[in-house]
Amino acid sequence: MCQIKDKCLDGVCRNFIFGKCKKTSCKWQHPTAKELFKKFKSNGAINEPVMKCNKLPFCIWSITGKCNKGTNCIFKHVNATELVAWLKAYKCLTIDI
Repeated sequence: MCQIKDKCLDGVCRNFIFGKCKKTSCKWQHPTAKELFKKFKSNGAINEPVMKCNKLPFCIWSITGKCNKGTNCIFKHVNATELVAWLKAYKCLTIDI
């Protein structure tokens, strides 16, 4: 379990993913929602069956990089902080962050 968490959050600013980093030149990564989702998914930190049975309050295509509707998209395009909050609230993460 710890190995997955370490891989998922390696080099990522934990304060940033909770919306608390205000540094202009932070030494840690400030990933986009797309980058963070990809990192979580590739390391097995997403509980996909749970995620699929919850109604997504945002555009899943935006975090997978496949939404081409831009401002015409009727669904919300989330940032990394909103993504983590949603994944935690609906227990879609297999890691505790």
